[in-house]
Amino acid sequence: MKLFSIIVALSMMFTTTTVSAQQFTNSTQTQYIQQYAVESAYTQYSYDNWFGLTKEQKLQDMEYLYQTLQQNYPYIKMLKRMYNVDLEKEYQKAIKEIENSKTDFEFYAIVNHFTNQSNMVGHLSTISPFDYDWFVKSYSDTTGVPEFYWGQMEKIKKVYADEKAKKAYTALKNKMLPLVQKNTALQQYQNKKSNVETKIIEKGKIAYIYVDSFDMGYYEEDKKKLFDFYKQIENYDNVIFDFTENSGGGMFYFNDLIAAPNIDNILYTKVYELMQSGKYNMQFFGQDGFESIEKLPKLPKINQDDIKELDLMLESAYFIQPSQKQKMLKGKLWILVNQNVFSSSEYAAMFSKATGFATLVGERTGGDGIGSDPLPILLPNSGIIVRYSPIYGITADGTNSQEFGTEPDIWVEKGKTYLQTCIDEIKKQK
Repeated sequence: MKLFSIIVALSMMFTTTTVSAQQFTNSTQTQYIQQYAVESAYTQYSYDNWFGLTKEQKLQDMEYLYQTLQQNYPYIKMLKRMYNVDLEKEYQKAIKEIENSKTDFEFYAIVNHFTNQSNMVGHLSTISPFDYDWFVKSYSDTTGVPEFYWGQMEKIKKVYADEKAKKAYTALKNKMLPLVQKNTALQQYQNKKSNVETKIIEKGKIAYIYVDSFDMGYYEEDKKKLFDFYKQIENYDNVIFDFTENSGGGMFYFNDLIAAPNIDNILYTKVYELMQSGKYNMQFFGQDGFESIEKLPKLPKINQDDIKELDLMLESAYFIQPSQKQKMLKGKLWILVNQNVFSSSEYAAMFSKATGFATLVGERTGGDGIGSDPLPILLPNSGIIVRYSPIYGITADGTNSQEFGTEPDIWVEKGKTYLQTCIDEIKKQK
């Protein structure tokens, strides 16, 4: 979910800013709800139209989507390697299904199925009607975002707020909402606990902070809640942050509300961002700051086959500066992680381990924490939006963030929860 990320080139001669708006970025509750809704609505509303698309228009949209991905999406080979998904074969299957389709809703279901085969590799996914309004709102809200990035936000918002997209997603939501309201998973999601929860595990010794997401919509509310709790527990020996249900949101949430208040020196880690110079990518990035991939140094863990189709690279750095005169939390920091940690929360895990900000406890993370905001592709006839990550992000040794994620410093013990494993580790160190 990175809602926003800031990437500063090592040369310090320029700054490239990227935004990521992902509230639902992993195989989590909402994706299940989305799939349930599509399947249920397909059964009842497979004869519904909102634009009355012709077969030719649907084929044009599918071809436009596939060609855009071919020229801009950097994970096609990885998708094949990780999940044995051949995007070209999936495209051909979709074309055959479109040939036999009759309605706009059937076309949406076909596009949704096509992107679902990606397993969210590189954030490839079809925007759900239940998420659509959130994306429009998120890219309209500049809270916590530096002014120099507002222009990029506007470009992305323009895609989401397109009138054709509004009409399509309004129609989809109206059809699907009554069905999913019957689904207990949706009810549970709507009644979910607050974004931040805190508790004292052992007075004066161990405190616990659960962060459900880095959704920038909670930025101001959570800042007060977190900072008030930091003051309460400033001298605790250990503070545990729980990210195990956190699939992303905004990098600035982590930077500003968790890391910056609790460091006394600048933290920094080098990364590389690789990209295809496809026409669609260039509409959002241009080539400012990027160099020919031929200038990429030899990195021991890079996948040479993956980068054959990539022609641009940016050597950059993530860094965070202290925001307080002194650290708000004086004790040792721990972060609980697992496969749900994805996108911006993966960035937080990667950054924390690379810089020593906190000790990670749990399982390998879900990945895709280096890069930029997923770019939205508006299908011109149907108004359906598909998004993808344009950046192939790697660490300083060439390890790809999407494929390998981040390993914890301490693995969860069999038969124990992540929290109990962490508490036991704390007790060992006394």
